Amino acid sequence: DGKQVKGMTFAAQDSLFTDVFAPEIIAGDANKALRGGELVVGEDIADDQGWKVGDTVKVSTENTTVDEEATAQAQADYQTQVQAQIQSLTEEAQKLALAGDAAGAQAKSDEIQQVTQQAQNVDPATLVKTKQVTVTKKLKVGAIISNSVYRSCVFVNDDLGDQLGTKQTMFTMQMYLVAKPGENLDKLEQRIKKAVKPYYVISVMNRDEYKSTMGSMVDQILLVLYALLALSIVIAIFGIVNTLALSVSERTKEIGLLRAIGTSRGQVRGMLGIEAAIIAVFGTVMGMVVGVAAGAVIRAVYKADGLSVLSIPWDQLGVFLVLSILVGLVASVSPASRALKQPVLDAVASE
Repeated sequence: DGKQVKGMTFAAQDSLFTDVFAPEIIAGDANKALRGGELVVGEDIADDQGWKVGDTVKVSTENTTVDEEATAQAQADYQTQVQAQIQSLTEEAQKLALAGDAAGAQAKSDEIQQVTQQAQNVDPATLVKTKQVTVTKKLKVGAIISNSVYRSCVFVNDDLGDQLGTKQTMFTMQMYLVAKPGENLDKLEQRIKKAVKPYYVISVMNRDEYKSTMGSMVDQILLVLYALLALSIVIAIFGIVNTLALSVSERTKEIGLLRAIGTSRGQVRGMLGIEAAIIAVFGTVMGMVVGVAAGAVIRAVYKADGLSVLSIPWDQLGVFLVLSILVGLVASVSPASRALKQPVLDAVASE
């Protein structure tokens, strides 16, 4: 409809949705639409344009094509120009020869030879003339899909793509190959890699490698988050140690009295360990609540970009909760050792 769509347009074979990947359909029939020459639109584009299944859209493409008539005229004009130049140099050489100027005539002959050689080595591309051709078709929106990779894409079938584009504008972005039943996939992959080896820009991936590539960006973000998580755990350990150290310092007399009435060293360590575990668990629970809430908000903000499902890893959260207890116990070792090093009488008389 005369507006530039933010996304990419793909021409695909009719078997794309049946043999390669199953579309997550919001409305319409993607397979039927692709086979019937209708538009299969990603959810993001449909939302931006306000399109619904059944809407008719005027699709226009501007293609740069070779202007055969203008190119032929340019070639003829160039040949005429060269012939006129050679004719002029030839006449000048003859005049110089009749005047007895052999050196001047020879120079003109050399110039004629140079012009002829330049004409023979001219790049044909410099004589090619192009023109802009606009192709317009009215197409119906046949389906809307929400696959995360194709949310910003529009699909048409190959026949429609050939009508809208040219060989210069239609280039292969991705090629999906479906193996025959019983085919050895490893050997097939090796044969394909051998076939495309001369073309350095082509990469061959099996299904698992393709999925891994699609998820690599998310994995990189997760690695950064895990690194920050590890750093926060280290900081949390020092925080618990400092908190317990202050607590032990403030309760020196109390701990001394407990030891004076028969509390064992192990019981003192256990008491401080429980305190540290409670602090660690409390901080972990608060962190989980804040983290899950932040995740829900981020998912809501980026829902239009493919984050449509909120997945909470309860098993991982449980593991981290257990690890927080261990972290608390580890953090209590140093304060407990410091409390037990002080003699009982000195601790009782500390105030």
